[in-house]
Amino acid sequence: MSTNAQGLSHAATLWTDRNEPEWMAALRRKAFEEFSHSAWPTPQEEEWRRTDITALDFSKYKLIAAGQEAGDGVEAGTRTAGSETAESGLIRFQGGQCLLARIDPALAARGVRFLSLTEAIKDRSPGVEESFKDAVARSVNRFQSWHYSQWSHGAFLYVPPFLEMKDPFFVDFVETGSDAFSAPHLIVVLDKGARAVVIERIQGGDEGELLCNEGADLKVGDGGGLEFVRVQDLNLKSRYFNNSSVAVARDGSLKHFEVAFGSRLHKSRLDCSINGPGGEVHLNGIYFAHKRQHMDIGTIQRHNAPNANSRAYYKGAVRDKAKTVYQGLIEVGIGASQTDAYLKNKNLLLNDGARSDSIPMLKINNNDVKCSHGSTTGKLNEEELFYLLSRGFPRTEAERLLIAAFFEDAMESAHDAIKEEVRSAILERVGGTTTV
Repeated sequence: MSTNAQGLSHAATLWTDRNEPEWMAALRRKAFEEFSHSAWPTPQEEEWRRTDITALDFSKYKLIAAGQEAGDGVEAGTRTAGSETAESGLIRFQGGQCLLARIDPALAARGVRFLSLTEAIKDRSPGVEESFKDAVARSVNRFQSWHYSQWSHGAFLYVPPFLEMKDPFFVDFVETGSDAFSAPHLIVVLDKGARAVVIERIQGGDEGELLCNEGADLKVGDGGGLEFVRVQDLNLKSRYFNNSSVAVARDGSLKHFEVAFGSRLHKSRLDCSINGPGGEVHLNGIYFAHKRQHMDIGTIQRHNAPNANSRAYYKGAVRDKAKTVYQGLIEVGIGASQTDAYLKNKNLLLNDGARSDSIPMLKINNNDVKCSHGSTTGKLNEEELFYLLSRGFPRTEAERLLIAAFFEDAMESAHDAIKEEVRSAILERVGGTTTV
């Protein structure tokens, strides 16, 4: 069976079996039509020049079954036993099934909507239909069209005007299965002056090859503020694709932090549009590839309005026979005068077989701007290593300390809820074997 035919079978199952409203089914059909008339990307395309997927057989992956929806709970509390991180709400999926959905009852009483995406569609929660329509209309590649035609499960957050929350909303996607196709989706809509923190984790079991094609649509209203964190840690047999979009309105702010540790193949694209004056965006992330992992991470700082600021800072380490690619673009529109944007990428090569490509880019259509970028790729500093060795540190421990220190300035912008988890994962990877 061809890949297109397999996709048609999946989409037809979704349209007939999920009992969705007609507007959602129509959007799935539209997205699938675009999917059917497009081709898989090839290395002849600039964005995919360093990531070749032409040998992948997408037809072998079978769509996970749509799971039963958990009831909306209202209890608040800690996320896990023994955790000291308070929460505003928690939604947890496993294998496409919503196991838990809860929200602080005081927030629910004030109009906050935090629930599974399936339930949000059924009751037409504020902004959910508009988010899907906008996303399908601006899809730019086949993976996005595939995602919107076949998304399998997801979470939705709406925060009403001028409501601010300090404690995070947690979204956990535990993706499982063998030769399974999963397409989780996340929508966050912050109304005027609203502020929230969302922490999302994409995890998987130790066994089973999975293809995860995730999507996210985040909207920050006038004067709103969103802190968004994503941690991807699938097993090393799986493949992960992500297309996320963010729209920031007038005087809005976004603080984004991305962590990529898992999957054999990781290909992500974060497209952030600043659509109003006074917008401020910070895109930060860390990645660490080992064994034969291939990570290709892309960010776009898209300035569509004047007097706005953006910063991007990504740091990565690569060892063994792994490869990383970072592609960052600052794009300034014709009317976006007084733009102040900066992009920086730093990479650490831990042995001769590892490779890291850094491609910072500028596309400037206005001469009244301040835009620049910087990129470095290198090995551990021999003088710093010699200093630690001369103080009695074993070489392995000295290298561990220097690699952990390499990430620390980037880690300063991470949310407290994930800092220790990420630091532990870095040290565990540093201490791993180089045998592949």
